[in-house]
Amino acid sequence: MKLCVVIPAYNAEDTVGDVVTGAKKYIHDVLVIDDGSKDNTSAAAEAAGAVVIRQSENLGKGDALKTGFRYAIENNCDAVITIDADGQHYPDEMPKLIEKYEEGKHQIIVGSRMHDRSCMPKYRYRCNIVGVILISVAARQYIADTQSGYRLYDAGMLKNINIQFPRFQTESEILIKAGKKGFKIASVPIKAVYNDRTETKSHFKRVADTYNISILVLKSCLWSKRS
Repeated sequence: MKLCVVIPAYNAEDTVGDVVTGAKKYIHDVLVIDDGSKDNTSAAAEAAGAVVIRQSENLGKGDALKTGFRYAIENNCDAVITIDADGQHYPDEMPKLIEKYEEGKHQIIVGSRMHDRSCMPKYRYRCNIVGVILISVAARQYIADTQSGYRLYDAGMLKNINIQFPRFQTESEILIKAGKKGFKIASVPIKAVYNDRTETKSHFKRVADTYNISILVLKSCLWSKRS
């Protein structure tokens, strides 16, 4: 089985190197999409051993993910693991996602942070609960953590998803469209790091992005299996 890791990154020079180093302990092929960073994100990623694709301007996480998915499909990967560049996720959790995928029953594996409410800031937990309820209904199956960026995607499934929405909406769009097409989504519990560094590096806008995701869910009511 051929796997690759895709890391969307924006102004993450302080953290991306550690994420790349951790990921390469498990998977050789690590790709960083530098989404128009104004710092030395690309240099830090390359120094840690990643392949880097640099976008000339900041187009958002969704566009960076699409670039990474194209790379994985063109390089005949069987599956893609996505992990954030801000250091919130532990690369050492990757075997959990891989082992679940190897069962052969699911096409998306989500690393869920929701099992340990005490470690998650209250504002994040509230936003996530909204997402879990709305997106699980739209995807026609329960998903324990719909906003986690730590995921494994089957490449064959990705070929069947027409990604249209930008930025942080993209990850929700994939879950909904995959669910509507009958693909199975599983969750595995993971640990997450919440501190001043990871909170500062996060580019998720609580109000605006939660609103945009909610609008996406409403629009998804009109989607067919062909969307």
